[in-house]
Amino acid sequence: TIQSAGINLPSNAQQRGGLALAVGGIETSLLDLTNAYATLGRDGIKNTIKIFKDQPVQTSRALTSNVCRSISEILSSSKRCPVVMETISQEDMPWFMWKTGTSSGRRDAWAIGHNRRYAIGVWVGRFKGTGHLDYVGSQAAEPLLAKLFSLSDLKIYEKPEPANPVFVKNELPKPRELTNTLQITNPNPGDTFLSYNGFAIVHTSVNHTEGTTWFLNGKLVENNNASRLRLTAGQYELLCIDQQGQASKTQFSVINYNN
Repeated sequence: TIQSAGINLPSNAQQRGGLALAVGGIETSLLDLTNAYATLGRDGIKNTIKIFKDQPVQTSRALTSNVCRSISEILSSSKRCPVVMETISQEDMPWFMWKTGTSSGRRDAWAIGHNRRYAIGVWVGRFKGTGHLDYVGSQAAEPLLAKLFSLSDLKIYEKPEPANPVFVKNELPKPRELTNTLQITNPNPGDTFLSYNGFAIVHTSVNHTEGTTWFLNGKLVENNNASRLRLTAGQYELLCIDQQGQASKTQFSVINYNN
């Protein structure tokens, strides 16, 4: 997908970058990166780079129109205020989208964006490749990008048509910490802990902490201090009850550690 959008990656990019490839872990050129943002501005149509007027241009679809419009809307000046434009009202704000980046060691500061008419890329750095504390994308490159998109010959105010909503068909379950039902989040059912020097330290947690009462193997935990249990080897059942009467229970074990 990255390559189809206009970025030429090294042949060993996947081996070198791994998962970090998706978030910029491999080098690219300013021209390629800007062309990829131009692809977003064309609603997913990539054009080959044309330096001279008589050069032929090849086009291909890299992304769906709705994906591009969704990304552009999220990263647009309608949703957030660009640096150096804090005093401009929303009505007077030119429309453009952008993203900043800072390379490892602060060797490169980036700001790339488009306004559906032009794509602009700004790079700040040293040609010899050494870093500097000031080379941060949002501080060194974004102000210049915002000023360029504000030039009278470049700026536009018309907002693009909004993207169609993306409906989630297979929604992931909420983390246990966010569920409304009381639930012990640690330890998990069936967990096993090793006792060392005669006991194990078991740290417990629950998604709702206010007004909870704890029981261990049917006995009230003294001073309701169940966040750190000091336990010998054995089988345990931990029960938590809140003020509304909700209850959560988990079983776990502690076994002796043998050298």
